Amino acid sequence: MPVAVCDVRRGVGVELPAMADAHVHCVVRGHGLLRVTAGGNAPALRGGASAGVELLLAPATLAIVPARTAHTIEPSGGCARMLTVGSATSSDHVPTVTAGGGDPGLTLVSGRICTSVRNAFDLFDGMTAPVAVELSDVARVHPLFEALLDEQSGRAPGNRRMTALLMQQFLMYVLRKLYADSNCPLPWLAAIREPGLARALDAMLRSPSGPHSVKSLAATAGMTRPGFSARFAQAFGLTPLDWLKLLRVQEPGVAAHRVVAARAARASISARRTRARPEA
Repeated sequence: MPVAVCDVRRGVGVELPAMADAHVHCVVRGHGLLRVTAGGNAPALRGGASAGVELLLAPATLAIVPARTAHTIEPSGGCARMLTVGSATSSDHVPTVTAGGGDPGLTLVSGRICTSVRNAFDLFDGMTAPVAVELSDVARVHPLFEALLDEQSGRAPGNRRMTALLMQQFLMYVLRKLYADSNCPLPWLAAIREPGLARALDAMLRSPSGPHSVKSLAATAGMTRPGFSARFAQAFGLTPLDWLKLLRVQEPGVAAHRVVAARAARASISARRTRARPEA
């Protein structure tokens, strides 16, 4: 996950063009607004969110913007001009991009989430609009924010890698909150709440090299073969066997992210079942 610190000063905003990868913005300080625009290469790219969508940004909030979606970020109080943010240089430290020269306005750690290979399943496929998830009510997130601030002030060796790892932990907490949301914007994450589909997915994750077939997986799910295949493809964008092939070869940037997210969801399902089980 390539990351950079974005220091947006009061009176200005920043423009981020539509790209093939999703964007994630973790708000460290300040308040502001994220707005989807139709600028850049958006018309030339398939998908993406509709222009006009707005999200409020506040500390301990993590915003995810779908791939192929141009957007702007501005601090509270409005902005007199927009600046385009370019690519950060590569080094062992997380670069800081400063927009404007006024008083501090909004500080974010931003990055691109590279989870797609060719046209395969992506964690954020199916998102039709950006989401902002409030994490201030998650107790375990507060030490992560402290660690993130320490990394940016200390800039010790391995700073870029450590920041990326912290961002991945934030992302996992976001996925957990979205999983619990009745209006989950991710089709695959919402589908994992279905016990039958979760059982089949669990079987694939536990033994990717096992003798799985659509027939055996449908039986595990308690569904008909056509029903299981259709529901799985709707949630994951691939047939069950094509998904299993990716899982077996562990293609970088796809299978690993999928396994981590699915296992977290599987743990949530197990916890819910345990809480729901009546006492003897």
